[in-house]
Amino acid sequence: VYCHTWLTLDTYDQAGQVNAKSAFWTPVLRSGGRGADVADGKFLVWDNCWIGTIDSVDTKYVDQCGNGWYQRTWTAKDKCGASVTCSQKIYTYHRSDFEVMFPADVLTNCDADGGASPDVTGRPMIMDDECELVGVNYEDVRYDVVPDACYKIIRTWKLIDWCKYDPNAHHRFPDVILDDRFSASDSRSCVYRKLKDDGDGYMEYTQIIKVIDTEAPVVAACKSDTLCITTGYGGFGAETDPMCTPGTYTTALFTATDNCTPSNLIEFRWELKNAAGVITKGAPKATRFSSSTLTVGVYTLYVIGADKCGNEDTSQCTITVRDCKKPTPYCYNGIATVIMPSTGSVVVWASDLNAGSYDNCTKKVDLTYKFGRNGQASDTFSCANVPNGVSATVEVEVWVTDKSGNTDFCRTYLLIQDGNGNACPDQSGVAGSIAGKVATESTEPVENVVLEVKSSSNAIPAFKTASNGSYAFGGLPMKSDFSITPKRDDDPTNGVSTIDLVLIQKHILGVQPLNSAYKIIAADVDRSNDISAVDLVELRKLILTVYDKLPNNTSWRFVPKSYAFSNINSPWGFPEKLDIGSLSKDELNRDFVGVKVGDVNGTVVPHSLLGAEARTGGNSLKFNTIDRSLRAGEEAVVEFTSANFNSIEGYQFSLAMKGLELKSVQSGVLKVSESNFGMTKLGEGYVTTSWNESRGITAGSNDVLFSITVKATKATTLSASLVINSKYTRAEAYGNNENLGVALEIGTRAGAGYVLNQNSPNPFKGTTVISYELAKTTDVTVKITDVTGRIVKSFTNAPGNKGYNQLKVNRSDISGAGVMYYTIETKDFTATKKMIIVE
Repeated sequence: VYCHTWLTLDTYDQAGQVNAKSAFWTPVLRSGGRGADVADGKFLVWDNCWIGTIDSVDTKYVDQCGNGWYQRTWTAKDKCGASVTCSQKIYTYHRSDFEVMFPADVLTNCDADGGASPDVTGRPMIMDDECELVGVNYEDVRYDVVPDACYKIIRTWKLIDWCKYDPNAHHRFPDVILDDRFSASDSRSCVYRKLKDDGDGYMEYTQIIKVIDTEAPVVAACKSDTLCITTGYGGFGAETDPMCTPGTYTTALFTATDNCTPSNLIEFRWELKNAAGVITKGAPKATRFSSSTLTVGVYTLYVIGADKCGNEDTSQCTITVRDCKKPTPYCYNGIATVIMPSTGSVVVWASDLNAGSYDNCTKKVDLTYKFGRNGQASDTFSCANVPNGVSATVEVEVWVTDKSGNTDFCRTYLLIQDGNGNACPDQSGVAGSIAGKVATESTEPVENVVLEVKSSSNAIPAFKTASNGSYAFGGLPMKSDFSITPKRDDDPTNGVSTIDLVLIQKHILGVQPLNSAYKIIAADVDRSNDISAVDLVELRKLILTVYDKLPNNTSWRFVPKSYAFSNINSPWGFPEKLDIGSLSKDELNRDFVGVKVGDVNGTVVPHSLLGAEARTGGNSLKFNTIDRSLRAGEEAVVEFTSANFNSIEGYQFSLAMKGLELKSVQSGVLKVSESNFGMTKLGEGYVTTSWNESRGITAGSNDVLFSITVKATKATTLSASLVINSKYTRAEAYGNNENLGVALEIGTRAGAGYVLNQNSPNPFKGTTVISYELAKTTDVTVKITDVTGRIVKSFTNAPGNKGYNQLKVNRSDISGAGVMYYTIETKDFTATKKMIIVE
């Protein structure tokens, strides 16, 4: 037998595989001799006699990609039973040549349920892939900033014939264009969609999907609410109570639906407009509206929802905040008034009986007062109200109403009396009067003093002094006992300044004792019946606004003028009320002396007829410091000097520190500490300061009086940050029996604007940085010398820009170690500092 043993074929499709099977050679039988070779798809079987049967058996191994072999084994037998076999194999190999029609670029409407899915935008159509195992996948990259669409998706299709694909291939040839009539889009006309695999089993194609959306989301309507304020305390010296709010009010979560954007991706913001049209805007990406600062009024809340395509919808609702709390009325326990002889009547205002009524939401000055709920703000009383011709008591209701219309009342009475004018018919002997005047030691009348009367017989209304300081109680029953107590506790800093500290200190040291019992009482700031350093500390805190009022004393104290002090240097135990037992006649000169606590030099303004006192002349104590620039976070020491600090006994002022934070205080010629500075206004950009010395201090113009360490909270200069004024503590100074103004001059000096800083790190063994500041751009030389003065390194072209500069120095630049000196030299400035180099 003569065989062809193998044949190799490419597999194209199932038909190709059948052809491979039929490609086996067929036998040619020949008896006798061998004869010629056989070709044309045949092989030769011969026998010396004759050939009997010829059988064949087929076997194969072919994988799912068509790679493998087919084998046919022939067995020929002659008539005598002799046999011979012959085998032939056909090998098959896979070839990847599938065809694909990719989807075109798409402009589609947005749909939150899948408007950009391949089911809508198209999938690749694969053809001629009977022998291939083609896998399809895609990746999307989304771009939200697109000029002509809501967003754009770059979709990359990847097709892999797993029978051929080699993931380690570093280069791939372009696929074959089957038909150039099919392009991606008009704008991508040279990108073709109908392709054939070039044989590497990998195809990649980019599809552009633009999504448009013009439909706005639908924002769920917010709920209108009416909020009622029932809290707040009022009073306490404040104009309004900070609790005049309904508390923290919070809406439900904002919700919306949209055709394109899922509900959880819709972004909300809110705007709140009040009745005056003022709009407050909330932070972006809000989830709800919440506020703890709503005050009385009507607000419109706008809720704006935006989808991912920039479409917006707005819903609105109304929030009404009402003050539902009544005002708190306080009436004097009766007041006395006198019929005017000229008219035979007197007009009394309901507000005259107000003893401190307040409301949680309405300022005290905006509360209204009436006699009776529906009455008038004032009423007129005449002799008809005084049937006995002397005095009569009239009960009244004072109704207090706030701006929201809430109202409440208190009951009290008026003591209507004829007084000494004989305006009404007189019945002698029936009643008596007590009258007098409240004035300072210098006889200035004291206004707004409330005099309360206690009687053994009946209740008597209080009397409040007017600008003349006089008071009068008429129609008092004879033979009764009376006790009169004056009170005034307001405006604690009136008349108080650092000069009072100077005078009190001189008194304590015995340098210049206070010369009256009333001044001693005024100096007892802590009400301890003693004058000590504690009084200085307490009064300084009041001056520096650390205290709003003295914690252990009232603003005024009162002494009956008739009281005789046994020892003016120790006046303690003096009476502060006037007792009259068994009234038998009119007592018309029962005067009191008012003592303003803390004011020992008599500068108080006790009544409204006096203008503000001119406390300073044309001269001023001038403080000086040098300007410099500070970077945010940088600390600096600010030194204060003065060219006219001559025999100065004290000063005080408010110091604006915009963009600066006070870190510490250092003494110079003046002994100062943090107790001389008030920090309570630092949050408003101010500190207050007060200093005094009983013997007076004189300093030279170059002497540092004191210094402060500050830290810049932003980039600034001292000239832009530091200002002396009287915003909280009045700016004034005292020396040579003269009151002076206070001013601050921030200037420059030789070398101003030039600073040489300490090298960092120091010590160092690798590299260090020398930094410095220049007032202007200039040539700079930096020299490094040893302890003998020998120059070991010179940088002749060091950075010389205006402002902050740095020079990096390497250890290798310098020979030697230990203590070295570095010097900066410019045309206008020279400075030297020490550095340490370690091995």
